[in-house]
This record gives sequence, structure tokens and C-alpha cells, in this order.
Amino acid sequence: MEAFEGQYPAVFSVILDFYIFSSSKYAIENCMADRDLAVYGAIFMPTSFINLVAGFVIRPYLTKLSGSWEGRDFRSFMGVIRQLAAIIAGLTVFAIGCAWFLGIPVLSMLYPKISYALKDCRTALILIILGGAGNAYVNLFYYSLIIMQKQPYFIGYAVVGVMAVSISTPFVRAAGILGGAMSYLILMVTLAGCFAVTSAVFYLGERKGRRGQND
Repeated sequence: MEAFEGQYPAVFSVILDFYIFSSSKYAIENCMADRDLAVYGAIFMPTSFINLVAGFVIRPYLTKLSGSWEGRDFRSFMGVIRQLAAIIAGLTVFAIGCAWFLGIPVLSMLYPKISYALKDCRTALILIILGGAGNAYVNLFYYSLIIMQKQPYFIGYAVVGVMAVSISTPFVRAAGILGGAMSYLILMVTLAGCFAVTSAVFYLGERKGRRGQND
């Protein structure tokens, strides 16, 4: 029973992660027409691509990150984190450039039945791509916490989960598809910030403790 109870935070984290990621879609579905949900689904698709590419970039570095942390090579550990953060930033800039010039035309070809509605969604598309970048940073700091064997990330999920309940529907009611994109961006950036701060606290605490032992 105790072993099972220890899994509760992880299980709730997975549930909240899925809800936070999808809350803007739920708000669109509840507050707008089926056509609007289809439009939002179309412009939401690129964020999945960003996360897929970021996952392929991050995973090969996990062994090096783990080895650096186990050996308490803090400089190497932070070097890899900074490198991955820079790669995600570069991918984001590239994705935004492509989306600004090509995103709507390409999506219009993929979804011809709603192409007339997509032409007004360029700004929402850019916001969603930025939100996807935030989600990629969430994954980066999530893995760093796992490697540091620190898993209080449920707290961050809980805080942002409350935010998702609070802002998603009001944003959609106020600004439609653009409001959904804004809420998604805010939630992803906030969650990434929570994970980044948590990772930094544990990293600095471990480094300070190791210096104290050496002294």
C-alpha cells in the first residue's frame, strides 16, 4: 500500500499535465462552434511537431546529463542544460519564421474546408508555437529534475492546473480562438517557469552542499 501511495503524485502529475496542455481546446469546445474547434485544432498542430523535435533533441543528451550529475560535475551539467535551452530557442525562432510566412498557406492546403477561417489566425498560430516552446522547456526541466532525483513537480502542476481552470474559459469567451491561444501560452510559460525555478533551487542547493563538504 505504501509503495502504491508513493505513486499518487506522479499519477496526478500526468493527469494535470494532460489537462493543462488540453485546457484551451476544452474551452474552445465548450464555448464555441464545431468549426472553431476544427480551426483551433489545425493551428494547434505545429506545437506537437515542436515538442516531437525537441524530444528527439533532448533525449540523446540525457545520458550525458545523468553522468555529469552523478559525478557532481556541475559545470558540465549546466553547460548541457544551457546548450539544450539554446537549441529549443533556435528551433522556436525558426518555427515562428516559417509559421509567419508559410503557416497559414500550408494549413489552408491541409484543411481546405476551413481555409477561409484560417486566414485570420496568424497571430493565434504564433502564440501557440510560443506555447509549444514553453512546453519544450517544461520537458527539459522535467528531465533535469528526474536526473537530480527530485520530484516535487506535482506542486507546479497543481498551481498551473488551478490557473488552467481559472483562465481558459474566460479567455476564450473574451477573445475566441485568440483567447484560447493566449491562455495556452500563459499556462505553458508559467509551468516552464515553475520547473525552471524548482530545478535551479535543487541545483544550487546541491552545489552549495558539495562545496561545504569540500571545505
